[in-house]
Amino acid sequence: LLLTGTVPDHVDITQDLNSGGVWLGIIYYVFLLIVAFTVLNLLVGVLVNVVAVVTEVEDEVRLVDKFRGELTDMILSLDKDDDNIINKDEFKNMLCNRRACKALQAVGVDPIGLVDFMDFLFEEDDSPVA
Repeated sequence: LLLTGTVPDHVDITQDLNSGGVWLGIIYYVFLLIVAFTVLNLLVGVLVNVVAVVTEVEDEVRLVDKFRGELTDMILSLDKDDDNIINKDEFKNMLCNRRACKALQAVGVDPIGLVDFMDFLFEEDDSPVA
């Protein structure tokens, strides 16, 4: 009755194994228990991995939002002519600002590399970047 109630699909297999010896039935149920815990651990591992990936993505989104806010504040404070457009001189001043460099480094941008690309960004001295 216990076998029929707990694992009704395996009653016939267990009775066949028990006819060969009680130990075969016990080994079979130990095997089923190990398989069940293995699948359970696999599912827990997948769940933990999904949670870790979601946390990483949310942290990155939060970092980008924070960087966007800081950079917008810095650009507005360094914009001398209040036209919301950065020219080459204002860009140089931003790269000389320690706070701006730290914010750029926090998101993986190399401020020294930006200095190298400044001529590419501002092909002409007076061309602004919107």
